[in-house]
Amino acid sequence: MKETKRQFKIFSFFDFDGITAHLEKMAADGWMIEQNKNRYWIYRRTEPKKLKFAVTYFPKASDFDPRPTEELQAFNEFCRQAGWKPAVSMAQMQIYYNENENPVPIETDPLVQVNTIHRAMKKNFIPSYIIMIAMSVLVIAMFGMRVITNPVSALSSNSTLFSIVAYGMLLILSVVELGQYYSWRKKAVARAESGYAIPSGKTAFVFQIVTLIMVIGLLIVYLFSSISIISPWFMLFMFVLFGSSGVIAVFMKEFLRKRNVPRKINMAVSMGTAFAITMALAVLTVFLVIKYNIRINPQQSKPVGTYTMYGRQWDIYNDTVPLRIEDFMQTDYSDFDVRNNPDGSVFISKADASQTATINREGVPELRYEITKVHMPFLYHWCFDTVFNDIDETNTDRDIPLEYRCVLVQQQDNAWQADKVYRLMYGEEYTDQWLICWGNTIVDITFYNCEELTDSQKAIIAEKLKDY
Repeated sequence: MKETKRQFKIFSFFDFDGITAHLEKMAADGWMIEQNKNRYWIYRRTEPKKLKFAVTYFPKASDFDPRPTEELQAFNEFCRQAGWKPAVSMAQMQIYYNENENPVPIETDPLVQVNTIHRAMKKNFIPSYIIMIAMSVLVIAMFGMRVITNPVSALSSNSTLFSIVAYGMLLILSVVELGQYYSWRKKAVARAESGYAIPSGKTAFVFQIVTLIMVIGLLIVYLFSSISIISPWFMLFMFVLFGSSGVIAVFMKEFLRKRNVPRKINMAVSMGTAFAITMALAVLTVFLVIKYNIRINPQQSKPVGTYTMYGRQWDIYNDTVPLRIEDFMQTDYSDFDVRNNPDGSVFISKADASQTATINREGVPELRYEITKVHMPFLYHWCFDTVFNDIDETNTDRDIPLEYRCVLVQQQDNAWQADKVYRLMYGEEYTDQWLICWGNTIVDITFYNCEELTDSQKAIIAEKLKDY
């Protein structure tokens, strides 16, 4: 028979009636609260008892205290004299139980009670939610600016979109919790000033459960949608890495508490250790990925060789790409480095591909192109304008003389079988950079040392790229 029980419980910090009612029911079923770690509650098996519980708040208490302060010990002794025994504490929240059927209440002055709760809330609850709101607003605002300036880059990353949705939910959750508290406080103060007992705060169970389910659902969708773009092992490692900071902080806090380390030193060491270890692991991850060429993207093949240039060794890849130089022209050169870096989301898919020379580069044909596929029609013109303006310098703010600006000139060229075709002009001469649109596909492609393309070559290139 199990002697302990663990529960994940959702209670607002100021929902004292909800907490006491739950603990009284658990005690009647033979389970006594033993530990309360935020939302993780642990009980030990006991004889079923009809107990009364009370929740009170002690603003000067802290989770980092190695033992109850002298003031809290004096308060506990005062409670014992009235039959209230300490059960558990969580930061400023103190939970007591009483075996008497009609015990004397711990809190007798409603105005003192509501002010004590507010002082306790200002220690942890209010600052933490304000920080989360500020952080979420900052991240979402930065993403919004990125969407405005470069929607293709911002909306083609599953990881970015997932993090923004997560921060959005965190913002909503924080605003709701904080708003709920201040709404409760306003009513509680009014009742207390009129001499009535203050009401308990209410926990938004349904809202929090729905939010949690949505986050888990989005995480699952993100994982499955990214499975072909990011290695599952790497994703798992990153979740463990960035989730470890909280575990490390909790472990260090409890370790130092048991050794009677003072509160301030405990806080500094716990937070500092968690931050230092997380940063060290992040740096180590980057180092290992670069040094041992760990594949983050399972679509990216391993290097097939190396070459030396400018005193440095470079890797050679032979990735699968939609278009190679050999597809539309003959070349005897074989030492190519071929790369493809795909990314994508439900909104936009991208592929950055290149085929470049490695050794004996003089006069060797090369190829670079970026394919943008817009899945949502309402985003198409916005994305097209972004890609277009990244190339075209007609309206640039930079101090470039008009005759030296790069300008995209629309072409009437049916050989591309495209909706729109543009060719880049520098000064009075055309370059070999093209911007071509097929349906929802936008391709920015540049040819090097390929001479003037024939109509048959353009047709081949169009067949390879337009349906990628």
